[in-house]
Amino acid sequence: MKKILLITVLTICYAWVNAQDLILTSKGDSINCKITKVEPQNLYFTFNKNNQILNTLINTTEVKEYKFNFYKTTLLPVNKVYNNQKYSHWRYGFNIAYGYQTAKSAANVPQFLIDYSDGLRSGFSFGADITYFLKETYGIGLKYNRFNTSNSLNNITLTPKNGDPTKYGNMADDIGINFIAPYFSVRALSANAKNALIMNLALGYIGYQNNAILVDKYTITSSSFGAMLDFGYDVGLSKTTALNFQLSYLASTLSYLDVNDGIKTVRQTFDKNTYIGLGRLDVSIGLKFRSGK
Repeated sequence: MKKILLITVLTICYAWVNAQDLILTSKGDSINCKITKVEPQNLYFTFNKNNQILNTLINTTEVKEYKFNFYKTTLLPVNKVYNNQKYSHWRYGFNIAYGYQTAKSAANVPQFLIDYSDGLRSGFSFGADITYFLKETYGIGLKYNRFNTSNSLNNITLTPKNGDPTKYGNMADDIGINFIAPYFSVRALSANAKNALIMNLALGYIGYQNNAILVDKYTITSSSFGAMLDFGYDVGLSKTTALNFQLSYLASTLSYLDVNDGIKTVRQTFDKNTYIGLGRLDVSIGLKFRSGK
């Protein structure tokens, strides 16, 4: 399933980067091209005419309509497109998100534990990222994201299976999940280059820590590999600042937990069918800054 998702995302990225635009003239002609700049009086564009790459313009009075990324394939070599519209190479900033963990609850457990686990599904995350765009439409970057969630339950009774005395106390979980990863980014700028549609695919490190209480205190840690997919839109507030709205999904699982009771650490491992799912959907808002034209 993860391989299918990755292939699908890469296919979308490729199609996005290589898409071309449409200009429909007032005479009814369709031009398959790459629009490089939009001005009140003129549209600048690059197109392939009889295998010859031309950079030209058309007066807006001769244009009925134009659409970006209308064609799925390109007729133009990337290095032949002359970009009249300046764009920012650097994009960096932060996001604050509401997150919801999507993994299914464990089977054959008491209902009160299912309810307790459901209380750990939602939380808030903070993220920061920086991107360098190699071209107008794609770039590479690095991101950091931290998700926190907690829940507690008072006055529980713990009856050990090994015959130890019954214990009474509280149960609590304070979970932090860190994600740090490089990513590939694709971008579709608006005509004025202030707004942008962004998609990122990040692959990297997951760090998990739970400061837990089950009558006694425990520190539970683990690590894994994770993938995060972002779909975002930048609304330009100025030439250098944008308000970002973003939907993200994190995919990851844990195959083990290291449980420390303050004296010793015991590793608990899981088979593939019982891995702990960390899948999470984030809805975020943030500020992005752009520079380096």
